[in-house]
Order: sequence, then C-alpha cells, then structure tokens
Amino acid sequence: MNSLLVILALFLVAGYWWHAMRIREAAKASAERACRQADVQLLDDTVALHRFELVRKSGGGWQLLRCYQFEFATDGRQRFHGQITMAGNRSLIIEMDQFIP
Repeated sequence: MNSLLVILALFLVAGYWWHAMRIREAAKASAERACRQADVQLLDDTVALHRFELVRKSGGGWQLLRCYQFEFATDGRQRFHGQITMAGNRSLIIEMDQFIP
C-alpha cells in the first residue's frame, strides 16, 4: 500500500513538472514573438519563473497565474527587462521596459 502511494506521488510530481514545462515553453514563445514584433533580441533565449499566484476569476472560479521574466536588448549591450503573465498556456499580459531603438 505504501509503495502504491509513493508511485502515485511520483506520477503527480512528474505530471505537474511536465505541465509546468509546457507553460514555460508557451511563455518563451510569447516572449520571442513580442521581441520580434518590437525588433529587439531576446537575451539568453529563456524565460524565468518569477512568481505564481492563485486569483479569483470573474466567473467565480480560481485560476493559477504564473509570471515569467525575460531580458532583451536592442544592440546586445544594454539589457532591458520584460515580464509575461500566463494563465495556463495563454499569455495574458506582456510588459517590456521602454527603450530607445
């Protein structure tokens, strides 16, 4: 019985990790798209989870929001910061520091 619970817990952790990686990849794709549209370069080719929070939806349910940070540059020297708020695989808000091209 104990080994069954351990296996179940391992499957739950693996499932959560797999789901979180898919959301991270969606956030990275959104960051790449936003950088391409702004004609800037996404630095380090990655996003990093900054925080997550449980919020109440307008319909009355609950939703987990994940906020990812990324850095970008216009010329490769000066770094600017951006943030993406994700609800599942969907990006809700993309914010980027102001920069002079």
